Amino acid sequence: MVNHVYPKLVVLCTNSEGAPEFHTCSPQVTQEQIDTGEHYTLAKENAEYNGYIGPMIAFDKTDPAAKQLGEILAWL
Repeated sequence: MVNHVYPKLVVLCTNSEGAPEFHTCSPQVTQEQIDTGEHYTLAKENAEYNGYIGPMIAFDKTDPAAKQLGEILAWL
């Protein structure tokens, strides 16, 4: 039996009006897909499915971008 996990991901992408926007999702993946980085691809595909366009950058809580979000919000 394969155990699935639902990691939280954020995708920085472009909305239908051409503005940068964050898209959030939690795709169903295996640990192997996380280990190989495939969860990033699935997150970008989810953003595209929801009407966003590229360029796209996906990240999760383990990436430096996630750790900077609070600091950036305070700075803005």
